[in-house]
Amino acid sequence: MPGKITVYLDLVSPFAYIGYHILRHSPAFKDVTITAVPIFLGRLMKSTGNISPIFNKDKYLLTKDRLRWSRIFSVPMCIPMPTGFPVNLVKPNRALAYIASRHPTHLPTAFEALYHQFWGLEISNVNIGQPDGEAGFLTVLREVLPREVYEDVEREWSGEEAKTLLVQNTERAEREGVFGCPWFDCENEKGEREGFWGVDHMGQVVRFMGLEDRDENQQVLKALL
Repeated sequence: MPGKITVYLDLVSPFAYIGYHILRHSPAFKDVTITAVPIFLGRLMKSTGNISPIFNKDKYLLTKDRLRWSRIFSVPMCIPMPTGFPVNLVKPNRALAYIASRHPTHLPTAFEALYHQFWGLEISNVNIGQPDGEAGFLTVLREVLPREVYEDVEREWSGEEAKTLLVQNTERAEREGVFGCPWFDCENEKGEREGFWGVDHMGQVVRFMGLEDRDENQQVLKALL
């Protein structure tokens, strides 16, 4: 196997959405073991002193750059920013942290469903920040998870275990030197390990993982550079 990648994600980041979509759907990473870790980006940014692009007066990254990257890789993306952005998504992130711990095989499906609702629709579903209602995150998860898994998540997402898991994931990210999303903690088949931040560094991820020499990856690598 050509190594493994642990990717740190928060639903609120459009670039985390794009990066995870690439990891999940690009042929370049089809043989790589991918593990997603839900974190609370707001706490991480505060603890590391990083500044969100939302505070840039021109908001270039959030307006133009996210659309450019989404077009390159055919990632569905809402054109206008979600109403009221940044939206507090800590509640669905807690649900994801619980799923990651208790039902890890269902995490990719849950992550992709919630990402799609917030970033992948023509008009963002900002209601996924709350559990209830026609478009709340529990409604979304009920549609994609097995019944017994969903019922467990419904019971436990607001409990102390889920809250603690999200905090622990974020503290783990802090210890690993993570300062933004998406963050790719990569280990190649030689056992070498290195971290990369951002969609714009995924070309370096491909090279570090030793994936660039595969014919089917050349187009992907060119797009990432």
